[in-house]
Amino acid sequence: NIEVTLQEHRSCPLDVKLLDISTSGTRLWAGYRVRLGDRAILRIPGLQPIKGEIVWSREWQAAMRFDTALHLAVVRHIVGLSEEHDGLPPPPFDFESLTRSA
Repeated sequence: NIEVTLQEHRSCPLDVKLLDISTSGTRLWAGYRVRLGDRAILRIPGLQPIKGEIVWSREWQAAMRFDTALHLAVVRHIVGLSEEHDGLPPPPFDFESLTRSA
């Protein structure tokens, strides 16, 4: 898990934790209910802001589909940041199956 910033449409940026990531989206722990359907901007240290839409939200977690797919090398870099942070590789993440169950 790494600390990132999520800014939903018309709101202030808030700190959240990136739980999983793929080329097409991410799952986040926000600590608050994220509004389904909102446009959002994800900011990960060292990368350009990533725009997308909140496509799944339950309890304190949410999933965001990216407007533009990330290159696999970028995803690997982000996973590397997570491994540096907690020393453990993240489990495999299938973003598409998560959003199909919403």
